Amino acid sequence: MSSPPDLHLSAPPPPPEIQPCPTKTKPKSSDSVSSGERVLSFVIRAIVMAAAIPLFFLFASVAAILLLHLWIAGAALRRHRSPNSNLIPNPNLIPNPLDLTPTLSRAELRRIPCCMWRWPWPKDQCCAVCLEKVQRGELYRSLPACAHVFHKACVDKWLLRCPKCPLCREVVRPVR
Repeated sequence: MSSPPDLHLSAPPPPPEIQPCPTKTKPKSSDSVSSGERVLSFVIRAIVMAAAIPLFFLFASVAAILLLHLWIAGAALRRHRSPNSNLIPNPNLIPNPLDLTPTLSRAELRRIPCCMWRWPWPKDQCCAVCLEKVQRGELYRSLPACAHVFHKACVDKWLLRCPKCPLCREVVRPVR
């Protein structure tokens, strides 16, 4: 009979010795950086800053001049805009295609009373079409349906487009 093979456990081999990694060490004295390199670094930084600061002020001054120009132009436009010029069209001046009220002809317009204004205009009222007060000696129309008063030229243009009072939307019929 044969004997079983000898199984005996041996201890694992010892771990290999760990070698420290070579590291770069900083120079212990500032002598390794030459004074020429330090001066060159300082000169380059000074040149970059000398170029960056004027560029910053150049862009800032151009932006300030542009904003000042826009502000002055906007103020001039607001000051010189006439009360009759609207940038947004008035939807009441655009005829409604669903409105079947016939417009007034020039002959019918002449049959609406027209007078010359002879007394002071009330302080809180103005022509609703042009938003200016009627001055003494100007022609005005008083609409027969509602008795609202407007400049003759203003309300004539209005009534040729839309046969309704600009204030109350009452249909205007000429006097017979």
